Amino acid sequence: MKWSVMKFLKNTIVFFGIIFSAAQAQTYLPDVSSNPLYGELLWHTLAYRQDVAVYPGEFAPRMPLEIMIPEGGRLIGSVVREYGSRTREVTVVLESKLTYEEVGGFYRPKVKAPWLEQLPTPSGFSFSSNGQNGGGYLPLCNTATGTRVDIYANPKNVANWQASPSFIYIRFFEAGQSGNGCNDTPWQFPVLIVPNNTSPFGGNGANFGDFNCSALSFNLRNTTAKKLFDGFAAQLPSTWQRLSVSEDETGVAAVYRYLDPKQSGIAVLSVNQFKERPDAYSARLIALPQP
Repeated sequence: MKWSVMKFLKNTIVFFGIIFSAAQAQTYLPDVSSNPLYGELLWHTLAYRQDVAVYPGEFAPRMPLEIMIPEGGRLIGSVVREYGSRTREVTVVLESKLTYEEVGGFYRPKVKAPWLEQLPTPSGFSFSSNGQNGGGYLPLCNTATGTRVDIYANPKNVANWQASPSFIYIRFFEAGQSGNGCNDTPWQFPVLIVPNNTSPFGGNGANFGDFNCSALSFNLRNTTAKKLFDGFAAQLPSTWQRLSVSEDETGVAAVYRYLDPKQSGIAVLSVNQFKERPDAYSARLIALPQP
């Protein structure tokens, strides 16, 4: 049966909503669900996993790097994903008056040894083959411990992203944990180079261990969701087998089965057009590994 892109996205939202609701009951003590920032923090971090600790309005304990809050900004909070007694991943969320392009310039001068800027292996939607996506993204590595930090931003007003204040996300990964450390060589998530003259206004990527994702919202004239989808799909590895595809007025989505030397599973590639802005699009690539 043919399914629409909107139906797929709605089902995905419902699926994550169910898991999200279950995760709230698993939040570590003390209970912080009454904190006014609790819901906002979880919305930003998609903290649906059961192994999370939530700190609304606070930095998490044992932060591996001192975080400066830009003038006029505020700390929304931190989320910690833990395994046993070790911290695996920390995400800090800030609201800032800095624009997307200003975030990297604010934090870059504050980086001191043993922390160094280190471009990661490119993956997902990228503007270049070396993984550098512009001023809103700053990847750091602690050369002494192997801990990695990704600093990236999303504008609050996507319609005027170049002048808009932003939300800043700072994510810490311990070395050796699910391929997220500086010196690890994880499974190679596909690199999808975006067309020339693309102007981004939001996006991020992540490896959560149980799934990989990359998302990008951007402006591009004289194209369609179908043309963009075909261009991205042509860049997927030859080992990726398309199982189904759906196209309607909102965009295009396809389901794939991938078989790679280090990992196999099911993936979804989708491109959608914003109804209110004919030249604005959203692209997503999600890969769910299977044992």
